[in-house]
Amino acid sequence: MAPDLRIDVALLDEIATSLGRLRADLAHGTDASRASSGLGVPRARRALEAFGDDWAVTRGRMLESVEAVGALTESTRDAFLEVESQLAAQLEGGGER
Repeated sequence: MAPDLRIDVALLDEIATSLGRLRADLAHGTDASRASSGLGVPRARRALEAFGDDWAVTRGRMLESVEAVGALTESTRDAFLEVESQLAAQLEGGGER
């Protein structure tokens, strides 16, 4: 006998919300290179600017990944809700299509 399939839609909602917050944080993050303008030591300023440049690229990649996982989470939730709705409709209609 096949095991029951159980989907925690509330958990999918929570994950989608958390990913949305993470996306917003990444999208509005502080650019480290801006902070370097207050440094008087050229070597330290260059190091922070290099870090900022690397971080901007990494943050962009992370942002793309978070957006993709968020979209997948939402579409998974929506698909399961749709299937659940269709199954409920079939049960209410006596199994007829």
